[in-house]
Amino acid sequence: MDDEFLKSSAEHDGNDLSSVVSHGEHWCVCAWAWASAVERDPERFEGLTLQCEESNEKLRDVYQAYIEKGEGMTSPSGASYGPTAALDAVNRLCPPATKTEDLTEVFAADQAAKLGRARANAHATLGAPY
Repeated sequence: MDDEFLKSSAEHDGNDLSSVVSHGEHWCVCAWAWASAVERDPERFEGLTLQCEESNEKLRDVYQAYIEKGEGMTSPSGASYGPTAALDAVNRLCPPATKTEDLTEVFAADQAAKLGRARANAHATLGAPY
């Protein structure tokens, strides 16, 4: 978390997080809060960083749902932020897995499951405990 975001979020969005998080600490921000930081500071995102390994496809789904409905995201103060730039920023910082990567993971999981079943069958056939 960055002081720039904390100050800006309190001032513009009525979202004062200063009592629960300080500069340099990690905190989960709402989808609208990320969108607000992207809109106000499209290059540095008010000092926010994403932990890509902890951000999941659900975040992309949220932005996509707002895009499809043609709606903005609203902060506690009633300020509205667009989801398109927020989604673009997420995709730039945390590129989504390609279909090839998805298929590779599925194939690897399938092969591991087959190997596990083969080992279980071999143990059962030999009467060995698992």
